Amino acid sequence: MFLYVISLIIGLFATAALVYAFCRSLDRNYGRRNKRPISYLAPVFLSLFLIFFSIDYTVPRLLDIVSLVSRDYEIMEIELDDAQIRWTALTIEEEPYYYNRFVYKPVSSIRYRMTALPNSHHVLKLEAVTGETNPGGVHEP
Repeated sequence: MFLYVISLIIGLFATAALVYAFCRSLDRNYGRRNKRPISYLAPVFLSLFLIFFSIDYTVPRLLDIVSLVSRDYEIMEIELDDAQIRWTALTIEEEPYYYNRFVYKPVSSIRYRMTALPNSHHVLKLEAVTGETNPGGVHEP
């Protein structure tokens, strides 16, 4: 959860900085205070970068605030191999799931129950499955 909060704060600050730079470049264009002709295109490039950064990074983290409040998590059981484990991400079904390396140390060939946020794919809980569950939910006395 700590990694999610930090990435949300970084995303919000980076988006705010891009919006500020975009507004500054528009103001310079409007006032005709550009020193180089290429700087007239700065608002175009900044707006494209702002859109892509917001869609890819900031918006999924903002949408996951609703999932955190409503406790609507993505829960799955996985078994990892060495190719799926990276420094701070697990690759599951070709999607990266981000975990805190200082809290979880996943090992290959162990079955895990993973709880993650649905939009940004931040892992909230990663615990080893110790016992087998009964198929069909049948309780034995």
